[in-house]
Amino acid sequence: MTWIRTIPPDADEKLRAAVEAQRALYPKEYADPVHPTHRGVS
Repeated sequence: MTWIRTIPPDADEKLRAAVEAQRALYPKEYADPVHPTHRGVS
């Protein structure tokens, strides 16, 4: 099994800036998470 080292987004300034820049590209509809319910997605 491959082991992939993960870094918390706030551990490195360059990584944090990259994550924020990526999130800025998302449509505004993606800002709020959608949680599935027993009837499907709500």
